[in-house]
Amino acid sequence: MRIIWEIQQTRQSLTQELMTLARLIGDRSSAALAFNDIRLGRENLASLRELPHLRRACLYRIDGSLLSDYQHDIKKIIGAFNATTVHCPPENPFTNTQSHFGDDRLHINFVVRQDGIPLGWLFISSDLTPIYTRLNNQITFSVLALVVSMLLSVLLATWLQRLISGPIKAVTNVARAIEEQTDRHLRAPVCSHDEVGQLALSFNAMLDTLEAQNQQIVSAKADQKSASARYQGLVESTSAIPWEFDLISQRFIFVGRQAEKILGYPVEDWHQKNFWQQRMHPDDMEKSILNRTLLNDSDAVQLEYRTFAADGRMVWIHDDVQVIFKEGKAVRLHGFMFDISKRKKLEEELRKHRNKLETLVEKRTTELQTANDELEAFSYSISHDLRAPLRSISGFSQILLDDYRHTLDSEGQGFLNRVVDNTTRMSTLIDDLLELAHLGKKQLSMVSVNFDDLVSDAVKLIEDNPEYNSSLQKVEFTCSPLGVVTADKGLLKAAINNLLGNAWKYTSKINKPRIKMGKINSAEGVTYFIKDNGAGFDIAYMDKIFVAFQRLHKRDEFEGTGIGLATVSRIIHRHEGRIWAEAEVGKGATFYFTLSKPE
Repeated sequence: MRIIWEIQQTRQSLTQELMTLARLIGDRSSAALAFNDIRLGRENLASLRELPHLRRACLYRIDGSLLSDYQHDIKKIIGAFNATTVHCPPENPFTNTQSHFGDDRLHINFVVRQDGIPLGWLFISSDLTPIYTRLNNQITFSVLALVVSMLLSVLLATWLQRLISGPIKAVTNVARAIEEQTDRHLRAPVCSHDEVGQLALSFNAMLDTLEAQNQQIVSAKADQKSASARYQGLVESTSAIPWEFDLISQRFIFVGRQAEKILGYPVEDWHQKNFWQQRMHPDDMEKSILNRTLLNDSDAVQLEYRTFAADGRMVWIHDDVQVIFKEGKAVRLHGFMFDISKRKKLEEELRKHRNKLETLVEKRTTELQTANDELEAFSYSISHDLRAPLRSISGFSQILLDDYRHTLDSEGQGFLNRVVDNTTRMSTLIDDLLELAHLGKKQLSMVSVNFDDLVSDAVKLIEDNPEYNSSLQKVEFTCSPLGVVTADKGLLKAAINNLLGNAWKYTSKINKPRIKMGKINSAEGVTYFIKDNGAGFDIAYMDKIFVAFQRLHKRDEFEGTGIGLATVSRIIHRHEGRIWAEAEVGKGATFYFTLSKPE
């Protein structure tokens, strides 16, 4: 079929070539036909000599007569297909261009026109040498291709056989070698990236996995052996006695060698039945780990009991027990025994010391209560027995001043004034001492207190003081909102009155006195402060200002008993708060304090 198709294609191609050639020669020969020029027509036809397969060409006039012809030299084509003489056809004009095969040749009849007007026609005859030559070449090529295809098929089959079966055979050989030589380091060669190559890669990956698992097993065994050795060393190095007990046979199945060192019994003796029960203190048998009632509800038990050592001494044991269950039934125990005899001895000594200390504390408490009662009696004596003489001294002195002033000179009057002032001061001091003493015994009544109202009341108390009204310098009081606190209202009021009174007292001798009260919120809680710009004090003496009778200023500078800040400190501490101060001489002072948080 291929050859037939090639023949048809060759015939069509040859027909098209001759048609094209006829058209070219016809166009060139139109002048020769128009002018009846035989020589020009022969020259045009002679150009066909370069094509050996063109056997004959004839140029006819329009009336059918021959103008010129051409015939290829027959001698030059000896051996060609059908090299016989070709004659011009008889004088029979053609009206159309046409082609046809006949007599083993291809004939072309081409009408020569000029401006669409027929002038004559051209006859060209060619043998079929190109067709036969191409046919021979095609047959030769087909035979050669068939032979080459067969050879390539044989080579390809051989190569494919080696390509496919070779790697599979190599994998098989490696598997057999691993089995026979037990050498797991062998690997199959990977010769390609196809399925066979993937098979080799998978086989090698499997070998790598097996090798890694084998190494892990070897390493795990080594680690287990090392861990077992470490555990054994750890067990033998501890002072505790490791043990394991079988509840069914009622025997120890393992006891550490520490048992012989601590209790004196050889390890072999521990494996006897009822060994441990026979050596426990009779009073502690109910605490025994072998008492099954202790094992019903828990898988871990901790016990302390007494046992007897081989030398007869009593030893306290702390037993840390783990219970092993099987099908819901306790079948085995294991744990550690600790010798706690020294701890028990210390606990007994501590108990005796605690009892002794409790007795001593009780005695001291009684003595303190007695002292407090005596102090209270003394305070009562002061408030009643001393107040009457003081009132008499003060009263009679005042009478002398009022009724006998005219009979006393100025020095006498001065003495009486000093007596009155000192008796008044002593009465105030007694009142302050009594208040300070009562603070320690007063029961706190914790309620919600509006802090801003307490401050307002304290400021109003200062502003109503005659000394404040007679002063030319008025204090500038400022206070930020303080909110509500939980405190003993009476005690907190006394503390605020003392602090603000002190601030007013120590700002009374400066121009533009200022007192400010506020609070500071922080993560630790709320801190309150009272700040003034008064006389201040040396901060080095801050530890003295909250102690009774400790004054940092002279009496002729600022009046006072030295008990006010001590009272404030006692009130703040009763509220579980703290108080401190910052100050500088001549630049004022700031007192800070905290109160307990609301419950």
